[in-house]
Order: sequence, then C-alpha cells, then structure tokens
Amino acid sequence: MLIVGASSGLGLLLTSLTGAPWQLFITYSLLLSVGSVMFTISSSTISRWFTRRRTLAMALAQTSSGFSQVIVVPLAAFLLAAFDWRRAFVVLGLVAWLVIVPLSRLLKKEPAASEEATLASVPCGNARGAKGAACPPSDIPLAGVFKTRSFWFFVVAFLFNGTCFFLVSTHLVPHATDMGFSLEQAATVISVVGVAGIAGRLLIGVVAESLGKKAAVMACAALQAVAMLWLTRAGGLREFYLFAFVYGLGYGGYGTSAFSLIGDIFGLRRLGSIMGLIDVGFFTGSAIGPMVGGLIFDASRSYTLAFLCGALAMGASSVLLGLVRPRES
Repeated sequence: MLIVGASSGLGLLLTSLTGAPWQLFITYSLLLSVGSVMFTISSSTISRWFTRRRTLAMALAQTSSGFSQVIVVPLAAFLLAAFDWRRAFVVLGLVAWLVIVPLSRLLKKEPAASEEATLASVPCGNARGAKGAACPPSDIPLAGVFKTRSFWFFVVAFLFNGTCFFLVSTHLVPHATDMGFSLEQAATVISVVGVAGIAGRLLIGVVAESLGKKAAVMACAALQAVAMLWLTRAGGLREFYLFAFVYGLGYGGYGTSAFSLIGDIFGLRRLGSIMGLIDVGFFTGSAIGPMVGGLIFDASRSYTLAFLCGALAMGASSVLLGLVRPRES
C-alpha cells in the first residue's frame, strides 16, 4: 500500500509537468495504474481477517470508493476552476501522499500464524446453502487455480463488468451534454452514481449473508444491465438520476459480493494473487469499454448501441457468475 500511495502521488505530480501525449501515457496511465491495485490489496487483506460477515466488512471498507466520487470529483472541478490543470494535479498529488502514505503504515497485512489457523477453521460466512461449510483449502497452488472453470468465469465476468463501468464513466457526461444538459448537471449524475454505490455496498453487505453471495452478485450484475437499458431511453434529468441511482446500487454491490465469493471458493492464503489475476479481466475491460463507446458514437453519432452493448455485457456477467462452482477437486 505504501508503494501504491507513493506511485499515485508521483504520477499526479509528474503529470503536472507533461507537455506531450507520450509523457501522459507514462505519468498518468502507467504510474497511476499502480494505484488501481489498492482495491485488490484492501479486499484481500480484509478477506484474510474476516471469515464471518466478510461481505459486510468489505462493504464498510469499500464505501471509500463511493466517497471518492462524491468528494474528489467536485474537488478536482474546483481546483480546475480556481487554478489551471497543472496546479490541480500538483494539489491532488500532494493529497495522495499526505493521506495514503501515512495510512498505509497502519495496515496489518495478515493475521499471525496462530490466528490464521483459527480463521481457516471458521465457517465461511452465513451464506444460504453454505452455512457451516468450511472454507476451501487455503494452500491452493496458482497453477491449480488456472485449471478451474470458476476462475475463468470470474475473469470474463469481470471483463464485462469493467467494459460496462468504463463505458459509463467515460461517455456518460458527453452523452448528457449532448442531450442538452450543462456540464455541472452531468457531473451531478456521476456524483449520484457514487452516492448510490455507497448505499449498494452497505446494502449488499447485509443482504448477501442471508441471500447468498452468488445470488447477490448475480442480482447486482442484472441490476446494472437493467439500468443500461433504461439509459438508452432516458431523456430528462430525472431519468438520468434514476439511471445513476440504480446503476450505482448494482455496481457498488457487485465488487463487494464478488470478492467475498472469491475468498469462499479459492481460500485465503493466495487470495491477493488470485484477485489480482481476476482483475486483469476488469482492467482489460477498462480499455475496451471507452474504445467501443467512442467507435460506436463516431460511426452512428449516437450512444444507444453502445449502452445496449453495456447491458448485454452485464447480462452475460450475471450468467457467468451463475456458473461459478466451489473449487473442483
């Protein structure tokens, strides 16, 4: 986490000095991409500490992601309005150093050996249909993980989720402004996604323990698909807000319940590595979504087909997650 905070701050500071596109690729795309693993690090760490009510513990921790959309986006907009973009990046870089680096020193990676043995013997949560079931073996070799179908179902499901999310985060504001809304109104739609994401994480943290983690993450994916279909017909600002609320609920609950489910299926010892590998699918989707949205808009001058593709992606993600099974022996 220390490396994540240091590289994120450095990337933002160096971005303020760039003068060519290739420099932005190095400072913003590459250095800041290191910061993207923060979600994986925190999720795997929490999973190792909590076996009971793990989903709720992860939900509480991951609400920070929603708060970042509510706080950081308006802060960045304020800095851009008050200063130029270079000074805005300097301030954001310093904030990253002053917040992430000190907090990283408080993070304890994993329980001690005696604590880990105790945690490994505790039932994996209270999910319906799995109550009292022991966690899968925690010494699964990575080579064995690659041989399971569930691992690849997760990878492709996360690819579809990343494709849809970055399609929305990249093209929602341009779509809203094309519909006649001001930039400020479009920005508030993004903020609603963030607020709803907080609610979605907290809600799924409670519901998943009784509904079942797999059913919960499938429902979250389906909710995003429905929201994307609604977005193709949304014309008024209230309809955009409704989309943002429903989509945010689904997206917020998706990651929380999915990562908790991964811990139940593959065990805890190598959970960080497994989550990182599955996240390759998500970040591959992060490159596909914006590109596909841009290509479709350039060809048709409309985002309708792009958003339909997002709905199909999340529908497929829900189906794939339904095919996930406990680790094959």
